[in-house]
Amino acid sequence: MFDDVPPQFWLLIAIAIVAVVPIRYIGRHMAHDPRRRDITLPAEDLEWRTPAQLTRSVALVAVLALVAIFIFTPQAEQFARSPAFLPLFLAVFGGYALHTVWRGIVDGRIEPMSRGRSWEFSRAEQPKRFWASVVWNALIGCFCLSLPMFMMLERDRDTCFRADSEADARTALPACDAWVAAADDAEERAEAQAARGQVHYWLGNDALALADYSAAIRADPQDSYALYNRALVHERTGDIASAMKDYNQSLMIRPDDADGYGNRGRILLDMGELDAAIIDFTRALRLDEANIDALGNRGIAHAWKNDRIAALVDRDRVAALDPGNFALSRIDTILALAAGDLPTAAAQLTARLQAAPDDEWALWQRGHVYWKMGQHDLARDDDDRLSRLRELNGKEVNAQEVR
Repeated sequence: MFDDVPPQFWLLIAIAIVAVVPIRYIGRHMAHDPRRRDITLPAEDLEWRTPAQLTRSVALVAVLALVAIFIFTPQAEQFARSPAFLPLFLAVFGGYALHTVWRGIVDGRIEPMSRGRSWEFSRAEQPKRFWASVVWNALIGCFCLSLPMFMMLERDRDTCFRADSEADARTALPACDAWVAAADDAEERAEAQAARGQVHYWLGNDALALADYSAAIRADPQDSYALYNRALVHERTGDIASAMKDYNQSLMIRPDDADGYGNRGRILLDMGELDAAIIDFTRALRLDEANIDALGNRGIAHAWKNDRIAALVDRDRVAALDPGNFALSRIDTILALAAGDLPTAAAQLTARLQAAPDDEWALWQRGHVYWKMGQHDLARDDDDRLSRLRELNGKEVNAQEVR
């Protein structure tokens, strides 16, 4: 909204607001010089006219003039475009408005900000207008001072929501903590905790992520996104039963979630429930034809069922979309194993490991193939390599995409 406005414009407004009082005093001081008084008029009360106040006003105007020059430097422009500038500007304006209230109560005279600086009301002579101006200026001051706090909360909220990588999450965590602490009702707090749960998930803080997601779900049991994301955490911690429960509940609430079907289908595939897995993968593909993971996993499920035709149909579609996809090698390997062709299966697994040395499934299967082929030394090497790889992966965050 404010990007098209030169930042110097806002700074000049702030400077002008601050400068009005000392400039007006200087002008009033000069206009009421006793040496220029018309002797035909009654004597004025000039107790307000002091050398000290004049010196302070002139010094303040000089400082503000230097600031006005400074704002056209690159350093000032960088600050003016920073997220902190507008809240600071509003805070200064609000502070000034409250200062006029304090000064008005002390001096007995106040000028309502809504009318510029052309009207001044006296408490003794115009009490109703005086107190109305006090209330008005106080409201303006409180409003301007409250806006920065609201803007900071919105900034924390946006920062927390934007985290979609581990690097972003490290920056976003303090903003999420601030948002959770500032939430003033149960609904907003639940939203903040769900967002912070995503950040903890990216950082690998599984226990904290589960706590935040669970709190959000307790506040809103119909939050399908929090259920989906908690299922991801349960999967990563190995609690498959809880993950399935959350996926089931999430899909009951939001049955058009292709990723939910795909993830649940993957768990069913790992559990050997091939028909149920194929149903979920098919549902995912109906909702999202470009869901290549669901397509590849469905081909794998068909291959485990030894449904060669259906497996190869899915395999060909995957190959056309992503020639390097892991599912291609996996389907070929499973079909070779189903046909009893161990050398071909070993060759396909070796080719896969050359392209992806960290593929745990390929290592695990090749070890089994080597054992069946009687190549025990090679099998042991693969088992040892798999153990080291699993130990290493257990220390790393391998986050799926949270929502």
